[in-house]
Amino acid sequence: MKTFLEKLSQLQLGISMISLVAVIGINFIEILGRYLFNSSLVWVQDVSLLFMVWMIFPGSSVIAYQKRDVVITLLTDVLPERANKHLDYFKNGAVSLFFLVFSYYTLTLFLKQQGQTTVTASLPLQWYTLSLLINSSYVFLVYLREFMLDITGKNLEKEGQ
Repeated sequence: MKTFLEKLSQLQLGISMISLVAVIGINFIEILGRYLFNSSLVWVQDVSLLFMVWMIFPGSSVIAYQKRDVVITLLTDVLPERANKHLDYFKNGAVSLFFLVFSYYTLTLFLKQQGQTTVTASLPLQWYTLSLLINSSYVFLVYLREFMLDITGKNLEKEGQ
């Protein structure tokens, strides 16, 4: 499972970086066009937003996988180790449950958006929601794995799984 999540994390990082370059490039062209030709492209906002969605959500999934998210340790610094372990069980279980429910409702939205497009660029709305669906499901798997490691007490990272 770890290898699968690691490969997905690398893929998502690549998608995020490509999207970052694309959004910068598109906006640079738009700004240049406005400045030099006094003309604006109407589709730029929709396309920029699409690339931003595909930059942000895969990027945040990578952060969750690598455990580089912002953490406030005010409470955990004063708790004994045993209490911190129980807090980790709760946190990983609660986050898993949240992302399971979130993924379900994102899938519901994704299905409802069938055939709907943006006004200016006529991009399918599902292209925006797909990023959220994929990455919320991925984060669910990341925290579910952590929760299962907590419950079983197994250290799958040392075993290479």
